[in-house]
Amino acid sequence: MSHWLHKGALFAGALLFCLTPGSALQASDKVFKTTVRYVIDGDSLVLQDGRQVRLIGINTPELGKRRRRAEPLAQQARKQVQQWVLRKEVWVTPGKEQFDRYGRLLAHVDLVKGDSLQIKLLRQGLASAIAYPPNISRQRRYHMAEKDARTARIGIWDHPYYAPIPVRRLRYRDTGYRFIFGRIRRAGRGRRAMYLTLGRRVTLIVPRRYWSYWRNLNPRSYRGRAVFVRGWLTRKRGKFSMYVLHPAMLEFPG
Repeated sequence: MSHWLHKGALFAGALLFCLTPGSALQASDKVFKTTVRYVIDGDSLVLQDGRQVRLIGINTPELGKRRRRAEPLAQQARKQVQQWVLRKEVWVTPGKEQFDRYGRLLAHVDLVKGDSLQIKLLRQGLASAIAYPPNISRQRRYHMAEKDARTARIGIWDHPYYAPIPVRRLRYRDTGYRFIFGRIRRAGRGRRAMYLTLGRRVTLIVPRRYWSYWRNLNPRSYRGRAVFVRGWLTRKRGKFSMYVLHPAMLEFPG
């Protein structure tokens, strides 16, 4: 874990080449004020009118479900969100892409006094920052808030469960949101996607529709490089794959 955490300064510098402008909080005619009726987990809420909200730009530990145990700090994340927003008024700013495949509203949530719910979770080490285009307007702020927690080694950044898994040690059950580490053995680009293969078992996929967010699409420049990656890992026929839509999901150690 410490090897990754010591890369905080490098990570902040790496953001300069991949983060887009316009990261500051911006006014929008879509912003509305409402009350939070229920907290599902650390990154999902139910509003007063019954709509479910999935917080943009972060991922929190998963609560237990379907015979799967809760991840460490999942309950703490939920309880902290309850303390901050349950039955309280908040400002909700929907993303450019407003709904996920489950029909949940994708949004940034701010407390009435102005604090960002996402940033509060990130600074407590109860969430990690993610970048899923086109909802990246606050990406830089979220990654910088995460950096504060990583530097302080609090929350998930001080728990062995969340240490990056070397790809050679991935187990059958290691699916879902994961932090992984490996060396890019092969890299190539086709008409539909760019592919980066870590070791012999993991393929990172960058779909063509997201290439505009990447400054570097030259596969040769990635070959042989060590990389830390975060995202949702899936497995099929003994092989793992992960869709990586934005370069902020990758970190290259020096």
